[in-house]
Amino acid sequence: MAAYLGQCNGVRNAGFVQLITTVLKILPLIVIGTLGFLFFNIDNFTPFNASGGSSFSAITASAALTLWAFLGLESATIPADDVKDPTHTIPRATLLGTLFSAIIYILGTVAVMGIIPPTSLANSTAPFADAANSIWGSWAGYAVAAGAAISSFGALNGWILLSGQIPLAIARDKLFPEKFSRLSKRGTPVFGLVVSSVLVTAIMAINYTKNLVEQFTFIILLSTLTALFLYTLSTMSELMISIKEGGKLSGGKFLKTTILSVLAFLYTLWAIAGAGQEVVNWGFLLIMSGVPVYVWLKWRNA
Repeated sequence: MAAYLGQCNGVRNAGFVQLITTVLKILPLIVIGTLGFLFFNIDNFTPFNASGGSSFSAITASAALTLWAFLGLESATIPADDVKDPTHTIPRATLLGTLFSAIIYILGTVAVMGIIPPTSLANSTAPFADAANSIWGSWAGYAVAAGAAISSFGALNGWILLSGQIPLAIARDKLFPEKFSRLSKRGTPVFGLVVSSVLVTAIMAINYTKNLVEQFTFIILLSTLTALFLYTLSTMSELMISIKEGGKLSGGKFLKTTILSVLAFLYTLWAIAGAGQEVVNWGFLLIMSGVPVYVWLKWRNA
């Protein structure tokens, strides 16, 4: 509720909250990802694949979950109207943010796997907190848990921002009901924020039989699948644009763009397969539920 109220008060306030929560949440990750290697046990990586299946199937199953950590890297373009010098600021922030996040996640994850034995790690619901607790005691575990809570609030703040800004941008392109494009006195799309929050609550209610970890896993996989669908379309759109502008591009640049587009397309298909049948089924139903809205808007605009 606090994050929702912050979004309704304007993008600047939301950005300030996001900055503070980002700084606070990365501190525990940096500590675990650096000092944690002093307590590293290489034997915890034996066997390296503990799933019981092939290495390829294990990597495929984790592909969608891994992508969740970087999901939204394209979202920096959404509030472009409220960003100073967006042409230079947004690309720089996207590249540096993705690189910095990758380093922190990789170091932190490897450190935790080296600190906690595989049998304990498989049953852990808070691995970073458990790692800190095993090294420095319970106070460190509580500190890292507090950082995780702040991280969750920061993520919620960012996703709520997008849940209002994305329908706003689509509505301005006349592909969504006009009401989503209306702004409050503070310049925020309150209607989109309310509708998005109601829909997320409904999805959570549908999975009330699952425990908290299962609900969280389902939601992040469903969110990742939705983004992957758009990524898949974007890869082919890039390829189409390159073909149409083939005469304007040099041979080397055209070949590079084509190869990257095809590889990106194959990766998105692979990650979608790794999300699992249940998530793919739900994702397909949710995506198809938007078709009547699109048809109605096209009819009305015509």
